[in-house]
Amino acid sequence: MPISRTGKLNKRLMFQEIKTKKSPTTGQTIKEPVDLFKAWFGYKQKYLNEVKGEVGTVLESTVTLIIRQKQKKEVQSDWIVKIKGELFDIIKINPDTEDEEFLVLICKVKA
Repeated sequence: MPISRTGKLNKRLMFQEIKTKKSPTTGQTIKEPVDLFKAWFGYKQKYLNEVKGEVGTVLESTVTLIIRQKQKKEVQSDWIVKIKGELFDIIKINPDTEDEEFLVLICKVKA
């Protein structure tokens, strides 16, 4: 997808952050995801040569997402992306340094 058409940002994702809190019953520290905000996104198309080059690398099982760069909060690499109930870790954040319009996120399925 060319990063120039906002009409292709037609899917929703949820950004989540891991928060720690104490369990009221046991007193142990619990880590749980907390919803931050939703954003519109589109998938960046992968070509066959890109997919072949990813096998056996850190990029295997990744998706490339495009969102608007200006969001309610600045996207952080330790956040989790939730799409239709599936969780992804953010591997890399590529900002648009020239126009500051779109942000490219490379995300991997959470293990």
